[in-house]
Amino acid sequence: MGCQLIQTGPQADENRGERAMLAFLRNLPEDYFVYREFQLTAPYKERMRGYEKKQPDFVVVSPAVGVMAIEVKDWNLTRNIYEWRNQYKIRKTERSTGFVQEIDNPTAQAKAYEYALRELVAGLGVFVTSIVAFPTVSRSDFVSRIENLAVLQNPQSRFYLDLSRTLFREDLDRGFAQPEVVL
Repeated sequence: MGCQLIQTGPQADENRGERAMLAFLRNLPEDYFVYREFQLTAPYKERMRGYEKKQPDFVVVSPAVGVMAIEVKDWNLTRNIYEWRNQYKIRKTERSTGFVQEIDNPTAQAKAYEYALRELVAGLGVFVTSIVAFPTVSRSDFVSRIENLAVLQNPQSRFYLDLSRTLFREDLDRGFAQPEVVL
């Protein structure tokens, strides 16, 4: 039968990564709830001040995982260069034009969502976590094409990007029939 999908806000434009992640999440068992464009409270919005996006792409709720925020990224590693600036920002450079822009670090976004969700369920004894997903990018492409990836070798790099809490295309492919095992 599949999970229960709940759209909590107006549907935003989906990118290829979000469509791939949704296809993966739809295979979760029926005792899983998947929220899209999850809307929260005023204190939550205050916590997200300064971020481009104010809500996680998906929130998964179940007895097995608790509450999990998922930040999905659809990075094009061929068209763009991505370089970690610090814990909060990444420099994105278009290869063809040289146009540079600072974008939010997906780990910082996911962690902010996680902390906001923890505040929401405080006192209930519910486990809350967050992950980042790159459903259209393979782990090997990511590792070989990201600029200054050496910064992720530092023990403190989990604040930049924790690769053990990041899903890539092959993780979704491998776990498509049983996504709850991957989550």
